[in-house]
Amino acid sequence: MTRTSTHRRFSTSNATVTTTHVLTALRPSVGDTTIAEYAKENTRLVLTNDDDFLDADAFPDVTVLYVPDDTLPAHDLASMVAVIASYCPEQDDLPRESFLTEALL
Repeated sequence: MTRTSTHRRFSTSNATVTTTHVLTALRPSVGDTTIAEYAKENTRLVLTNDDDFLDADAFPDVTVLYVPDDTLPAHDLASMVAVIASYCPEQDDLPRESFLTEALL
């Protein structure tokens, strides 16, 4: 899962993004299936560097913002999400998976 600093960065940015960190919504060490169920039930995206979520057979109903580089600074990651949100303001406009890379900066 993404770092807590990324969640804090969204909370203080000007982007129109609502965030919920897995540690506040669920609990530490919760499984991927529980995260996917929470995301589906609460109409949330999953922002993660866990490539397990890219398995469409295991998680067909989850929209994933995948971050292959887990060393990105939180402000860069927040900027990438803001770019995605500016092009696709509605979750339903997004494909099942989107890769967040430095090309979005």
